[in-house]
Amino acid sequence: MNKIVCYPVLALMLCQCGDNLNDMKEESDLESDGCYPLVKERYEYPISVPATGKTMADVIREMQVPETILETMSTYSLIQSILDNPLLKFSLVLSTSSVVGGAHVSFEQMNCIKELERRQDCANIILFYKKIDYSCICARIQESGSIEIPVRLYFFELLFTKREIADRLNPSEKRNLVSELLHKYNQKLDYPDIVSDHLKVSSFMAMAWIMHADNYAPIMNLYKKDDVFRESMNEDSFSPKHRNQILSYAESFIKE
Repeated sequence: MNKIVCYPVLALMLCQCGDNLNDMKEESDLESDGCYPLVKERYEYPISVPATGKTMADVIREMQVPETILETMSTYSLIQSILDNPLLKFSLVLSTSSVVGGAHVSFEQMNCIKELERRQDCANIILFYKKIDYSCICARIQESGSIEIPVRLYFFELLFTKREIADRLNPSEKRNLVSELLHKYNQKLDYPDIVSDHLKVSSFMAMAWIMHADNYAPIMNLYKKDDVFRESMNEDSFSPKHRNQILSYAESFIKE
């Protein structure tokens, strides 16, 4: 039976819509256990492990949050339900001609993402993301040997390549997000044995697409003139040259 699992927190308040992240009281909005945000109401999906004999249609049906629950969830609970969704948790992203295209097709199957895109406080995804600490997560993984979390976060970061998400962010929020993506990329570098080169690519893809959504001139010029870079924006690989360009552009972007 589908259910909501409640966790105690010191304080959790719904964010009020503001012009930018500076208008949000981040410390009191969302607590953390050190690695992850602590969300008051957490939806528990009926799939706990990949089941043999299930079709993709079965998985897609079971990964939906019931509408009666979906409509009453806080935005933070909604974002948590995205991170916990079976498609991300079990890396069941649908295959298409491109990585970004496959992720987007899969995201379209998730009613929790569609609901987030409709919410006025969609930008709360940035505050949620800021409460995720790669250093803490990787330390836990070293103890357990699991690789599930980095893979799940790879797809979670690909959410930021969705124009429907980026368009809900104002310029200040986009810069806050790119700043946090840079921070987490640097955390990833500290754990090469856990975070493979492949799992670092989501950082570059997310930063590039957020700057593209902001019509940031350096990234737009590169996108228009460099065919290889444009193709890489839809795949999960960037050349060392393009990675360095994205990092350089991102550093300048967040200072504007």
